[in-house]
Formats: sequence, structure tokens, C-alpha cells
Amino acid sequence: MGNFDAVGLLYRHFGYVTEDQEEYIPHHIEDAVAGFRIKFLHEEVMELEQAYINEDLPGIADALVDIVVVALGTAHLHGFPWEELFEEVQKSNMQKQRPQNAQETKISLLKRGSATDLIKPTHWKPPGIYETLTAHGWKKEDED
Repeated sequence: MGNFDAVGLLYRHFGYVTEDQEEYIPHHIEDAVAGFRIKFLHEEVMELEQAYINEDLPGIADALVDIVVVALGTAHLHGFPWEELFEEVQKSNMQKQRPQNAQETKISLLKRGSATDLIKPTHWKPPGIYETLTAHGWKKEDED
């Protein structure tokens, strides 16, 4: 069982999502739930930061897994077709490249402050997130 399915099992076990197909049409979640999810993710990122400060390798591992579990749970709450979305992002990320020259290194440093960041070459194409969501029944609110 993959990570996404395992988290889905957890969320079904506690009644956060159901087997009902309607749950798997991409949709917005209530503002209060979204606010909680953001706060929850932030809390886990802060635990990761503290684990790095403390040079606590088990704490780093735990925080990273918790971040993934919370993110995947949030994706379940939205009814996202996770594997397809992940493939789209992975395909786009694989088009990126490491900086090859001083100009590209400068671009990388300006964007995130690291010369080890990946950059988007001129032929880069963004992931087909919109297309994937609409293929699974999501309609933008102004398209109704």
C-alpha cells in the first residue's frame, strides 16, 4: 500500500472521508477546515525546524513523515487524484536543471537564496494541474 492510500485508510478509519465516490471529485474544503490544515502543517514545519536546530535526526525524520501525512490527509479531504497530480509535478520537475553558468546561478540565488536550487529552462512546461482536476470532475466556480 502506498503512502497516499495508507493515509486514506487512516482518514476513513476516523471518518474524515468516506468511500463515497462524491468525495473523490476535487473540491474546496470549508474555510475553518482549511485554516486548521494550514495551522497543522505550519506546526509540523516548526517541529522540523526545531529538530534541525537540536541536531535531532529522529526528530527530523518524524517531522518529515508528519508533514507528508498531514499534506496527504489534506489532499484526501480535497478529493484530489493524488497520483496523477504527483506525476504531473514530477514530469515538470524533471524538465528543470541545475544552474549551468554564472547567470543561471545568479537566478537560482535570487529566487531561493541557494546556488543548488533547480531552475526552469526556456523549454520548461508547468504541470497540468488544471487539466488533471477538470478530468476528475472539478469545475472552476465561474464555469458553472
